[in-house]
Amino acid sequence: MSFDQVLITDIHHYTDRLFGFRTERPASHRFTAGEFNMLTLDGKLKRAYSYTSGPYDEYLEFYSINVPDGAFTSQLSQMEVGDEIMIGKKPTGSLVMTNLEQPTEGMNLWLFATGTGIAPFISLLKDPYTFELYNEMNGTVFVVWSVSHKADLQAYDAFLGDDEFVDILYYPIVTKEPWYDNDRITSVIEKDNIMKYITPDNARVMVCGNMSFNEDMKIILEGRGFKEGNRNDPGTYVLERAFVES
Repeated sequence: MSFDQVLITDIHHYTDRLFGFRTERPASHRFTAGEFNMLTLDGKLKRAYSYTSGPYDEYLEFYSINVPDGAFTSQLSQMEVGDEIMIGKKPTGSLVMTNLEQPTEGMNLWLFATGTGIAPFISLLKDPYTFELYNEMNGTVFVVWSVSHKADLQAYDAFLGDDEFVDILYYPIVTKEPWYDNDRITSVIEKDNIMKYITPDNARVMVCGNMSFNEDMKIILEGRGFKEGNRNDPGTYVLERAFVES
């Protein structure tokens, strides 16, 4: 796999475990909202990271957790502005609009994320096409984001709650501190007055989180008749299996 070497132009630590950073964007670098790419510091150890920048931004942006003693993230978290990182030249990923069947009248888009799994959805929300596709069908984009602690929402809570996005309905969940909903997403889906009625007839769904969350969501969605999509066979839901853990 070939890589572009770029400079880090900004880095921001939200908590002692969560940080985001921007890099230069090579003129030839192209990606689709929702995709991820491989990052490396030494050309050997590589990790998959979803873009949080939009496909038309002049920079590349990513969001990361710092795993204590993690082989990759502990090094990445120590990077500073002016340091160099290598980014793969071939983005890929499941969370792209073309992997979903086209929406019909009144159909909504649901984005379910845990932790840093929110990253690809930030990119999708920065792409006008996401809203054009569902607005034309008089649908709404729902964002359900679950984190462990309130501080974990810092990176994108203001962005997701911005009045600019009048067509986003944002539902944050905090599982380990007092909050208006401390339940897990999988439980909320079964009891919420809106989510319990999500079906392939009224929704398209994207899922991004840790492996156990993805598998639980797969069981729930397929139990409701959803079909997983891919580039060769679009479906009614998609999930991303690339997840940074070390």
